[in-house]
Amino acid sequence: MADYEFLLRAGSGLKTAFLPMVTAEMQSGGASDSIAAIEETARVKRFTGKRHNLLVELERGRAALGFRLRQLFYRREPQA
Repeated sequence: MADYEFLLRAGSGLKTAFLPMVTAEMQSGGASDSIAAIEETARVKRFTGKRHNLLVELERGRAALGFRLRQLFYRREPQA
């Protein structure tokens, strides 16, 4: 979440560029794919003041619902 907090704090003053190539391949799961990560993201948005609290709560609720639906419908096979 530190990277996300950095981006929110930098705001419109951050200079960015588009890189038209794949730089990393990732799989779902891990520490970033959890209810704790969703709550931390909401905390960062509130802390930096870059999002209205109502929007923060709506986004948090949508993310939590999506997380729960993924858990229900995309169960991973147990690893050997």
